[in-house]
Amino acid sequence: MVPLLRQGAIGIVLIALTAASFAAVGAVVPDASDDTVVAAPQPESTPEPEPETEPDQDPEPEAEPEPEPEPEPEPEPEPKPEPEPTLIARNTIGVQVLDGIHSDGGFATEFAADALRELGYRVVAVNQAVRYEVTTVLWSPGFEAMARQVARELGIEAVREQPGNLSTQVAVHLIIGDDRRDDRT
Repeated sequence: MVPLLRQGAIGIVLIALTAASFAAVGAVVPDASDDTVVAAPQPESTPEPEPETEPDQDPEPEAEPEPEPEPEPEPEPEPKPEPEPTLIARNTIGVQVLDGIHSDGGFATEFAADALRELGYRVVAVNQAVRYEVTTVLWSPGFEAMARQVARELGIEAVREQPGNLSTQVAVHLIIGDDRRDDRT
């Protein structure tokens, strides 16, 4: 008989455990003493917290109105181009061509003299000079405009007054320097 009691006790324990499980989830549990169905006690319900609302985010910033374009400044008048210097008649300009290279047999100097003649300048002499690295146009006092014209037409940047050791009877002195050694154009 003991084993039966044991089985009965186990059955009651199982029923109690099952009832407790159902009660925990709020299910209807059958009462073991009678055949009526009793609702399991409901745990006190705590109100569910309302979902937290995110704080108002800054609304999309309104696009700033585009600033009115600044008025275009008045265009400045275009500077008037410098007038071309008055071309002095080439046949009135006497040029002395000087060899400042010394090592090409006078070839570059003769070439420059021929180019001046073809342009219409009066080549009055072709002579030796002290050694020059850069081809230079020199003027005698009062003949700067003529020297600048010769330099411009030949594409020579170095232009200045002659140092005083050249003839003042010649308006322009063209000294061919080492930079024109291979100049054949």
